[in-house]
Amino acid sequence: MKDYSIDKCFNIYYLNLSKVYEISMMINNTIVTSIQREKNNSFKTSKSTKASLGGTIQTDSKYLASIKSVIESNKASENTSSSKIIESLDIKTTKSILLNKIKAKCINGKKINDLNEGDLIKIDNIQLSIFDKDTLRQMLLLKRDALKGMKVEGLDINNIVNSIIKDYSYILIGQIENDNKNKIIIKIPFEIENEFENNYNVDDLLLGKVSLIGIYKNKNKISDITNNTLNYFITNGGITKDIKNSKIIQSNIQTTENKAKKTNNDEYHYIDIIAIIQDINFKEEPKEKPLPWYRKILNFLKGQRNNEK
Repeated sequence: MKDYSIDKCFNIYYLNLSKVYEISMMINNTIVTSIQREKNNSFKTSKSTKASLGGTIQTDSKYLASIKSVIESNKASENTSSSKIIESLDIKTTKSILLNKIKAKCINGKKINDLNEGDLIKIDNIQLSIFDKDTLRQMLLLKRDALKGMKVEGLDINNIVNSIIKDYSYILIGQIENDNKNKIIIKIPFEIENEFENNYNVDDLLLGKVSLIGIYKNKNKISDITNNTLNYFITNGGITKDIKNSKIIQSNIQTTENKAKKTNNDEYHYIDIIAIIQDINFKEEPKEKPLPWYRKILNFLKGQRNNEK
């Protein structure tokens, strides 16, 4: 029977649940809700005895006698022994269970330059850093309604800013272990509510090394990866004068423009991110040695004798 246990546990920092659900359903669209194991052994013999005797004696005047007799016997014995074991398991469908299906199908241990576009990969021991920390901090401030209630000539600045940053993303750079020539880049959608799992935030991803699960998308220029509405308006001069009056927006425009000039032609290995996790190591428990075949037979016979009693 298939083992539904997770071989190695992991902690989830970020998860794109929509992608995880769709890909896991393509791998196997059957979700197990319960498992029932049944074991049944039986032994049957029968024993019975039946006998009958019938006879008649007839005499006539000629002294003739006739004797008739019938004897019938049948022997059978019956002894029934039965044992039945039922074990019911309820399998909960959690995010980890769905992600584990994808994790088991990932290409792991392959060099980044040997990957092909579309490869489902898991890359371990990645040290993440924020691409543009200054801009991100300002976006986080705007996300928390820092301009709420501010109006210029009847325009609600907070609503305009929220509309502009809807397609903004966290841009994170990943340093591959023992590889200083190649770097990874990922994007995490910037959502109004919490984007990360288990109450983590973006700073938690920078502490220590993590594993990335995603789809490899070849090398891409940083200018293409960082495209969003905010950068478009900044580049094309589409920001209104009213928004430019905000010191926060002015600072962000200058920072973004300077960063874009410096890194516009840089290329990174882009990963369409599905999840960011960290493998968890537990204390190893001693494994029980399997019983030899003769011990299994002796245990079975012992159970039969106990049932007869």
